[in-house]
Amino acid sequence: MLFFIKNPEKGKVKQGWPSAIGDKMAVKLYKRFLLEMLFTLNGGTFIFYLCYSPESPLSNLKDWLGDDYLYMPQTGEDLGERMKNGFVEAISMNFKKGGPDRQVIFLICHSSLSRKAFTLSRKKTQ
Repeated sequence: MLFFIKNPEKGKVKQGWPSAIGDKMAVKLYKRFLLEMLFTLNGGTFIFYLCYSPESPLSNLKDWLGDDYLYMPQTGEDLGERMKNGFVEAISMNFKKGGPDRQVIFLICHSSLSRKAFTLSRKKTQ
C-alpha cells in the first residue's frame, strides 16, 4: 500500500481548510487524521509505505513519526504524476499482480474519499 501524506506544516496541508478554520487548526486536524489512519494501518498484516511530499525534509517526518515506518518520497509535478511514479516504484520493488498481498493500493490522507473507503474496508473486516 502506498499511503500518500504531506508533512503537516502551515500552508502545506489541505488548501481549503485554513480559510475555514485557520492554519494552526488545519495542521492540528491533518495530524489527527494522519495518526488515526496510521493507527488503523498498523493493525493490518500488509506492508505499506508513507509516500511523503518531498518539499520538506524526511527528517521532519521521522522526528514526528519515528523510524519504524517505510518512507518513499513522492516525485512529480501533480498528484496524478506522483501516483503514477509511486506505482512504477512499487512495481520495481516486486509488488506484482498475484494475490491481494501483492496489489498496489493508494491511500491519500487528506482525501475524504480515502476516509470513506477506509471506513468501509474496516467494517468488512470486523
